[in-house]
Amino acid sequence: MKKCIKCQVTITKKLKQDSTEVECSPSSECTEQRKLMEELQSRYRQMEERITCPICIDDQIKLVFQCGHGSCPDCSTALTVCPIC
Repeated sequence: MKKCIKCQVTITKKLKQDSTEVECSPSSECTEQRKLMEELQSRYRQMEERITCPICIDDQIKLVFQCGHGSCPDCSTALTVCPIC
């Protein structure tokens, strides 16, 4: 192996003789990739929260009220006004 499987950074030190575990050089590339991954996961969670029904937290929002809040079709059958406002 010449590069780390996870971050693709050049390997500078092997930890075991059989080359199964390796250590990548402590570079800004590893930390940058880790930060980017955390940021993308955070964005994904935020996007998922925006399209998920706030009442049942199960289905996607299909009905939007005039105020901008919404709900899924199952929850909206019992509603006449926005439950959030």
